[in-house]
Amino acid sequence: MTRAHQAIVAGLVSWLIAGSVAAESVPHTYMAPALAGIVTETGTARPLVGVAILVRWAGVSRRTWEIAEARTGPDGRFSVAGWGPRSLPEPIGVDSPQIFCYKAGYEFQPIGAGRCMPAGGPYVSELRRSAAPPQERAWELQDFIVGLLLLPATLPQPTLPQMFGDARAEFLSLPAGAKADQSLKEFDTDVRNPKLQPGLPYSFGH
Repeated sequence: MTRAHQAIVAGLVSWLIAGSVAAESVPHTYMAPALAGIVTETGTARPLVGVAILVRWAGVSRRTWEIAEARTGPDGRFSVAGWGPRSLPEPIGVDSPQIFCYKAGYEFQPIGAGRCMPAGGPYVSELRRSAAPPQERAWELQDFIVGLLLLPATLPQPTLPQMFGDARAEFLSLPAGAKADQSLKEFDTDVRNPKLQPGLPYSFGH
């Protein structure tokens, strides 16, 4: 990464870790139930296939304790297996699990602002086709990808989520003119780093 992006990621990671230090030291046992949901297109109610799904469980300190991924099938449905019981040094936050949906060409929620899974019912989401011009979309994707780079920072063995690969592919597919700004040019170089591969261990700042 460039020094600018290294500083951004390092600062955000430090913020997360600092928050986790304040976590309670008393162990808390947590068991995550299985999740299921459906994603459709806004306006048409058409099931969306191939939507990348990322589920995040975070503690009250904002520290990420678990990440799970899935992808919607032809009927727009997805499922995520449950896990646990697991002993954690802090309670899971009331806003967990958070669910993020991403599909190229559609609007997405910023990382950190995912919708919470409704209690006792399936998750239902609608994605709206993005109307953003290419340059605006490039900026949106840059912020989104940086969030995906940061998300697993506090996991014992961080790996890049599959959603990162999808978002990177869309960013790289944008015309060069949409990434004429120097910051976007540098970011374009950063994300082409062959070390950044979904599912592989990720060393932050490299």
